[in-house]
Amino acid sequence: MDESVQDQLFEADDRLSHVLRHVYCVQHPSHAAPVLRQLMPNYEMLLVFNFGPPVAASVGEVDYLVQQTAVIGPLHTLLRYTVPPGADLLVVVFALNGFHRLMGKSVQELKPTGKDMVAPDLLQRERAFEGVWEELAALRSAAERVEFLNEYVLLATTPSDDDTRAMLNGVAHVNNLAIDP
Repeated sequence: MDESVQDQLFEADDRLSHVLRHVYCVQHPSHAAPVLRQLMPNYEMLLVFNFGPPVAASVGEVDYLVQQTAVIGPLHTLLRYTVPPGADLLVVVFALNGFHRLMGKSVQELKPTGKDMVAPDLLQRERAFEGVWEELAALRSAAERVEFLNEYVLLATTPSDDDTRAMLNGVAHVNNLAIDP
């Protein structure tokens, strides 16, 4: 792993633990060489905000270029991406039905069948996160961005119903590595 890439992991705010797992921030100096990274299949939903140069990514045999925003997942195959010089990314990792609660839509409604990534232009057409991206881009520190994002998600997330609460009670079982590696 290249030490010039600065990674920060922010655990989900307790009030959002049923919506978000964590937020991952990546920054890479503009003078550094690109770094290739991989993310193993994990069936999680990711929302990517890119504040730097475009990020090349591939899921399976399909290549993508993330300009400002992208929704990736549920990840069924290996995700490879290149952290370019000057990269500045914020990646939101959702918990269980958190993506649906934030977007009000299922992943199947947003992405083509059989694809692991929603085309970034689809999000732009829906203007789903344009305002959020602009607000986040104006903030400089990762901590400020995560705090803003937490407040946004708190306001924008729909409450869970009784069926969802029952499903969420099984989270400890799902996240037990002895049971589900």
